[in-house]
Amino acid sequence: MNARGLLIFNIMKKPLTIIIPVILSAIATVIYYTPYAAEVLQWDRDLIGAGEFWRIFTGHWTHFTGSHLLWDVAVFLVLSIACCRRSCKSYLLLLGVSSSVISIAVWYGCPQLAVYRGLSGIDTALYCWFVSTMSLDGLRKRDGLIFSSGVLMLVGMIGKSVFELMSGQTIFVDSVNFIGVPLAHLAGAAAAIVVISGDALIRCIHSCGKRETDYNNYEYVDPVFHMNIYGQIATQVKNFKPGTRISDVKIDEEKREVLLIAEKPKKKWNIFG
Repeated sequence: MNARGLLIFNIMKKPLTIIIPVILSAIATVIYYTPYAAEVLQWDRDLIGAGEFWRIFTGHWTHFTGSHLLWDVAVFLVLSIACCRRSCKSYLLLLGVSSSVISIAVWYGCPQLAVYRGLSGIDTALYCWFVSTMSLDGLRKRDGLIFSSGVLMLVGMIGKSVFELMSGQTIFVDSVNFIGVPLAHLAGAAAAIVVISGDALIRCIHSCGKRETDYNNYEYVDPVFHMNIYGQIATQVKNFKPGTRISDVKIDEEKREVLLIAEKPKKKWNIFG
């Protein structure tokens, strides 16, 4: 199977890893081109305070300009497919957690901000989650290249966010028509850490419970019986000639006896007499 066929096979094997990101990207695009949709769904401080709490989640899918939409959706689509292929459950959880964390961070961290739009915070959460899980995989597999690559990519993203926060300027997106919110990017990174920590905690609890169950299923083995077997094996091995190979081992549990069966030596023929 060639590379193209393998790609198609992988997509067909897990179609949701493509379908879900495409649908969500299409929703953001439709919202942008639908009149008044952005105004109804955007993150609006006054209206959220008045009780329109859905804007906490829907505001991320609205955008100010075409350039803003293009950058956010393009990055979102690529990262979503990559993350969803790793774990769709964790991906969907991350979307919900990051939406909440970013909105709360903007609410309390930027009190002067009246309106917020964009997927950049969620994009940062997806990026940090992906490279962090990649690094953890490299650590578990003892692959230094994967681990160090993930760490460098994560440090680069954090450095970018810190630079934006210090300078007040956004990278990659022209923010002439709107105000960039670097705090949203740092909040997205924090949301990724929360989800990764939660996954690790759940796995730890599950692993500990599984180990305890396996431990309870262990059968008791008489240590005296083991010592007796070891003694019999040592005695028989001493009587073997050097180079003797063991072809089979028979254990009689009732008589508590072990028998080592040696391989019959092959007769060597010397054609030169």
